[in-house]
Amino acid sequence: MATTDWSDLTLAQAISSYQERHPAEWRAYVQSESERGFISNSMHDHIISHLEELLPGLQRRDYRDGAVAFRFASERALHFSMWQPENRSRRFHDYWAYVREVAPQLGGVRSNGSVDWSAEQIAQLIVHLQEKQPQFWTNMRDVYDKLGFSDSRMSLELRNQVAARFPVPEDIDYFFNAWRAVVAEANRLYQFEMMKPENKELSERLWHARRDDPAALTFDEWRDTVIAERPGLDALSFVTDRRRLLVDSVERMAAEYAPYQDDVDELMSDDVPPGEATCLGALVEMTRHCLPAGGQGVSTDADTVDTLAMSANEQAALALTQYGLMEPVTGTLARWTPAGKRFLAERITYWRHRNDAAEAHDLLPDLAQKTYVIRMPVPQSRFEATFIDWTNQIAVALSIVALAYLVFLARLDLLGNP
Repeated sequence: MATTDWSDLTLAQAISSYQERHPAEWRAYVQSESERGFISNSMHDHIISHLEELLPGLQRRDYRDGAVAFRFASERALHFSMWQPENRSRRFHDYWAYVREVAPQLGGVRSNGSVDWSAEQIAQLIVHLQEKQPQFWTNMRDVYDKLGFSDSRMSLELRNQVAARFPVPEDIDYFFNAWRAVVAEANRLYQFEMMKPENKELSERLWHARRDDPAALTFDEWRDTVIAERPGLDALSFVTDRRRLLVDSVERMAAEYAPYQDDVDELMSDDVPPGEATCLGALVEMTRHCLPAGGQGVSTDADTVDTLAMSANEQAALALTQYGLMEPVTGTLARWTPAGKRFLAERITYWRHRNDAAEAHDLLPDLAQKTYVIRMPVPQSRFEATFIDWTNQIAVALSIVALAYLVFLARLDLLGNP
């Protein structure tokens, strides 16, 4: 770990004096690092206090950085078992079990600092990615070249790779600075198109377009359907145009199939415009229930629907095709793609018989979320569907651990344009 003010000699003196002045605390510290791979906030603060006594007059930030440097210097001397890469999974689970246990008693658990990696260590990490994770490295280069930003999952995977390459404790932020440095070095090596100064505004607009509806598709699905062969402004125009097509398709399907009209009108007239995921959910359900399966004289499967050459149906299929949820087959036929079938299985609350509606609503998760009910009459029965506006899920009552995780992910958003 690179430090400017904390030389090896200074750190050796700090560790030696800590052992002499605080023998009991030193033994507890070594035991915690060795057996758990993390230390408590109070133990971290005690190291800071020792450094303040040893070297008075520095800034508070210097002492926090010094405490992290103190710990890495101790590891280099003692090789703490639970810091090692082979124990990273166990260390992660043990740390978050500890957080869940003590956070309610202490009013929270904070990170014990962050790591500033040296240029040499970043070079080692890049070699590790190229040799051990070539697909990840290729994907990262492609994403930053075409978009100029990535999603949190890619950042989290790099977090795993930092822990797979270097010995680290779990109670500090050991990857945020590494991610920024890796992206910056990769950009220096490959000159990513969307990270050039002239494309900064365009990249930010694409990032905002993705941020508006992160639950509509996975990041990879969104990237594949938006970017494809479309460079820069074409991609942004495509995002805008397909969103307009989606909303228009929902309204046209509701006009074509009257039982949906009132609820779609309510959906569209809400004070907050519906998100992309909500509109997709509505269009997927209307398409699934209004378009018949298969076709006449054509070999089809259960995933194929017939638009019957009706303009509203054809537009709905086109809109879903542009989101990667359907694909054209032939003539009036379209088929659900794997992404479309996943959307059906994972993103939609299935229709429920009206007689079971009360019980069904009792079973819905209490997410403090906004719901839309769209009804469709079927022979001798009536079903209800609940569409969830996924963009309102931030209102979920979070546990302390989940809140900490959201703060952690919020920091990742800053990685859009390092």
